[in-house]
This record gives sequence, structure tokens and C-alpha cells, in this order.
Amino acid sequence: MLKLRDLVSIVTRRRTALGIVSSAVVASTAVTTYRDHGNIGDWHFFAEMSRQLTSRHGLLVYAEHPDIQSGPLSLLTVRLLDALGSIGFPIAIAVLGVITVLVLERTRPHPRRSELPFLLGGVLFALWWPHVHVWGHIDDAIVLTLASVLLLLMLRGKPIPAAVVLGLMLAVKPWAVFLVPLLAWRGAPGWRRFRPTMVCLAVGGALWSPFVIASIKTIDGFRPHVDVAPDSVLNLFGVAPDHVPSGLRFVQLGLAIAAVAAVTLWRDRPAGALLAGVAVRLALEPATWNYYTVGFIVGAFMWDMSISTRRVPWATAAAFALLPPALVFQSPDLRAVLRLVACVGALAIVLWPTRGTSSTSRAVQFTLPDTGWRPVGADTQRD
Repeated sequence: MLKLRDLVSIVTRRRTALGIVSSAVVASTAVTTYRDHGNIGDWHFFAEMSRQLTSRHGLLVYAEHPDIQSGPLSLLTVRLLDALGSIGFPIAIAVLGVITVLVLERTRPHPRRSELPFLLGGVLFALWWPHVHVWGHIDDAIVLTLASVLLLLMLRGKPIPAAVVLGLMLAVKPWAVFLVPLLAWRGAPGWRRFRPTMVCLAVGGALWSPFVIASIKTIDGFRPHVDVAPDSVLNLFGVAPDHVPSGLRFVQLGLAIAAVAAVTLWRDRPAGALLAGVAVRLALEPATWNYYTVGFIVGAFMWDMSISTRRVPWATAAAFALLPPALVFQSPDLRAVLRLVACVGALAIVLWPTRGTSSTSRAVQFTLPDTGWRPVGADTQRD
């Protein structure tokens, strides 16, 4: 008879764990697709906008529709998937989800720990990932997948390719700008430290500039009007539903950039960048759509894979427990309190000081070429 210990040993082998988590992502997406067939949130709106993008006056699409909130690369992706019919979008979501977990698994330190944290965290990730399908947001799926690629490239000492990836992310979802400080992590001395940042902004600027040149009203979309949801943190602190400050988005992004800079440049924990930025965003975001939470789950999973040394992915589990769908807790005030606890807790985790060896040098041990770029542990091992 197969003992429990033997069963655990089998399922926690690397290939088996990868297969289980990947299958869970595909199965979860398939179930969601079957359940919500024909009802996929904003997908039809994005499909219409993508058709306008490829029309004669496509460069004016953002000026005429400032509520798009999705970059040109994501609209082009929607155009391609729309041409494939109803099956294109769910397949893309499943593929992006699988790529995300496979990339995050490769950010784990060497020598590899038990596969149990990846297995447990991956299953929790798989349960939340389909929310980007439910709401029809391929842009969020793309940008989160690219965020995992961005981290892997930075950990492997490839800041210029990482800068190109982040530049593409800006043309998928503009809020990805809060990850820019990550490019300066352990950079070369002097002005070369900011070369990846300049590459990133050049790529993003080149992709957005045709629309801005065609109409300056394109930038109006960077300040969307969003009503305050009853279960938002802002509502908890008394912000009226229809009186959102006009400069809130810029305050939100500014604080998110500051949080990411503190995590990466001060605390030396690049794997906490996404979690810190999304935590600030959720705490100051008027809306509370479930697909926003997917970014928080991915950020927590990223932390558990790259930094945490525990056998249980506690950050992912806590995010999963504190940010459940509305059907779990009916009270909007309770959900708002849980959201606040999750955001504050996430910031506390990634910014909390540690004694002795830094978390990054303890976790990241990649062999790098001599490019003048030095992540923690490339030259010396701290005591």
C-alpha cells in the first residue's frame, strides 16, 4: 500500500509539481470558460476598441475613448485573438497562466528547496488566475506574465532585456510604471545604473508616442474616473462614492513607485517589488474588481518562490484568505477591513528588516557573466 509519505514525495518532485500546477491552471480556466461562456466581462468592449485601433483613424482611439485603460499592445493582442473566435481568449489566458507559474518556479533559489511551497502556492494561484478571464482582461494577464519574466531577467543579471520587457509592459498596462525602480537594483556604478531605466522609458515612449502626437487628449486616459466601491479602503475612510480626487491616480502611482524603490533599493528584495506596488494600488484604488486581486496573488506567490524559506507559502495563503470574492463575505465593510489588513501586511512583510544575511543574498545564487552588473552574491557571500 502506498504510504502518505511516499505520496507526498511523488507529488513534490519537480516535474510532477510543475505538471500538477500547470494542469490546475488549465483546468481552472477551462471550468471558468465553460461556466461563463459568452459572458466575459469587458472583452467585447476591448474587441471593439481593437477594431478601431486598426481602422483608418486608429491613432485617435485613446483620445476618443479615454476609458480604455489598456495599452496599444494589449489591444493588438485582442485583435489577433478576436480573429480566432471564442476559443482564442481562454486559450491565451491558460497559456499565460502556465508561463507565469513556470517562470516563477525558475526564480527559486539554488540549491532548490522542497517543491511543496510551489505546489501549494501554485494551486492557490490557479484558483485566482481565471478572474482575468471572467472580466475579459487579457491586458492584466499579459502584464503579470511579463512581470514574472522581468524578475527572472533581473535575478539572472540581464537588466537591458529586463528593461525592454518593462517597456513593453508600459504599452500593455500603463500602471506597470511603478516597477521602474526595479531596473536600478544592483546596477552598475555611476550613470550606467540608470541605463536600463532609459531603455525602458524609450521603448514605452516609442510605443505610446504615435497616439500622443495624434492627439494630446490621449493622456486623459491616465486619469480615469472611477466610482468608489462600498468595499474599498477609500470608502472605509469616508471618501464619497462620487467625489474621488482628480489627482488620486498620480498619488497612487507615486506612492507605489516609492514603495517599490524602498523594497528593491533599500531592502534589497526585488522579488517583493510587485507585491509592494500592487498593495499600494489596492489600498488607494476606488474600485475593487476581482481581477485587481490577481496581481496581489501573483506578487505574493513571487515572494514565496524567490525570498521566503518556509515550507508553506504563507504570503500566498494569506492573500488568498484576506481577499476572497464578495460571495464569501457579504459585508462590504468587512471586506474593506480585510483588504486594508492585506495591503498593510504585504508592505510590512516586504519592508521588515532581517538580521544577518540579506534575504536576497540568502535566496539568489545565480552565476552571472562579467558585465559590470552585480546582484547580491555575485562577487561576495555575506556572513
